[in-house]
Amino acid sequence: MKRVVALLPSAWLKFSWEPPGADDVGLRQPKGDGASRDGQVRLALCGPRHNGSGPARRAIAPNRKSKETNKEMKMTHQYATQDGAARSSSTAPRAGLHATGRTVLSRNLRTGALCALVGLASPVLVAPTGASAAPSGAGPFAPGSIVVSQGGTIAGTGKSGKGTTVEANGEVNVYPPGSNGDVAPEASFTKGMYGPFTAVFDPSGDLWADSINTSTLVEITRAQLAMPNPAPAVTISSANFYDMAFDSQGDLWAASNKSGGVYEYVKSQLTSSGSPTPHASFSGLPSLAGGIGLDPSGDLWVTTQVSKTCPHGCLVEFSKAELAMASPKPTVTISSTGGTDPVFTPSGNLWMVTGGGPKDDCFGTPCTNELVEFTKAQLATSGSPTPAVTISSTRVGAAGSLWGPYALAFTSSGDVWVSNYNKPTAVEFAKGQLSKSGAPSPIRTIAGPHTGMNWPSYVVVVS
Repeated sequence: MKRVVALLPSAWLKFSWEPPGADDVGLRQPKGDGASRDGQVRLALCGPRHNGSGPARRAIAPNRKSKETNKEMKMTHQYATQDGAARSSSTAPRAGLHATGRTVLSRNLRTGALCALVGLASPVLVAPTGASAAPSGAGPFAPGSIVVSQGGTIAGTGKSGKGTTVEANGEVNVYPPGSNGDVAPEASFTKGMYGPFTAVFDPSGDLWADSINTSTLVEITRAQLAMPNPAPAVTISSANFYDMAFDSQGDLWAASNKSGGVYEYVKSQLTSSGSPTPHASFSGLPSLAGGIGLDPSGDLWVTTQVSKTCPHGCLVEFSKAELAMASPKPTVTISSTGGTDPVFTPSGNLWMVTGGGPKDDCFGTPCTNELVEFTKAQLATSGSPTPAVTISSTRVGAAGSLWGPYALAFTSSGDVWVSNYNKPTAVEFAKGQLSKSGAPSPIRTIAGPHTGMNWPSYVVVVS
């Protein structure tokens, strides 16, 4: 029997195994720094999808199925963590392997659940384990605080580069829970911000903002959030994203403004400043990427821009199983509408905004100034379903409640905040207003000269 050797991001793993009837396989995975692949045979160690469904991945021995599909594999393994401390043990049935906090093998290993990708010449995506949400009480900010990234006048007028004023460069503002009217932010972050178009929290509570004027991604740690306008702890160059989202293991997924595809950065690539090559990337989209989000099961959803293929924009899913393939293909395509910032409820329903404002500021969206919902059932298969709920603007044009909506975020009580890029305001709709289609008036609106609203592009609510 030959020995299988695997190198995984952030740790090395050595093990030997003997599945019934399977051929011996040699494999090599890349290090987490995005190093190039050598084209050798590679192994994807995978269990069933989290929800127990979805397309199957290629078995190690093609066209051969073991008659002992329920027999547990016997495995011995040795691994070293990032700090180099080697550990070893002998596993009994149902044992799991872990490398620096990430599950490498399912805790329920069965011969039918071991899968392979053969002869990959490009980096393999690390499938997400689930969506990440804003952590409870990020930094000094109470649950319900509203975080809004202000793109600034340079980004708002379609230019790039560094300006000399906050108004030109933009900022990230934090407003107290329940803010309504001309409310000044309780904190503003301006250093390293040059058109911060997208702002999200990672699972540790650190805040990340992507500046489209300078193609930089900056981190403000959870501890720094309590400081007055600190300099970013980490700056990542060559990052220019329309949208981004962290999964629960701390990997970053992004819709690229440059390539129109999807990038993945593993957690280890974001620990220090630099210009890391994305761990992996893929296109395979019906048109250019616009927004990105993760559903509760960890499947990736991408909105695509208006094109001949998607005349109203599209919404596509890449299942976790598909993301383990060399060239992932959409598992579901919704062609009724595109949009930006797809956000999921705990039950699996999806909400997004469809863009709007002046035609030249729609960022490839349908430009209809709406907030729409698709139910989990509607997202199960490809098609062109009518949204289950459509929230329209109270009036047409800049005087309405929705004018250039670009992002949304839910509160813990089920209300939703929407950032109006072109108005500029942030508005809140109550949970009860979202139960049916209509044009309800927002229950709260952050607007006025003291708010610092300045092309507000993204909104996050501290949970």
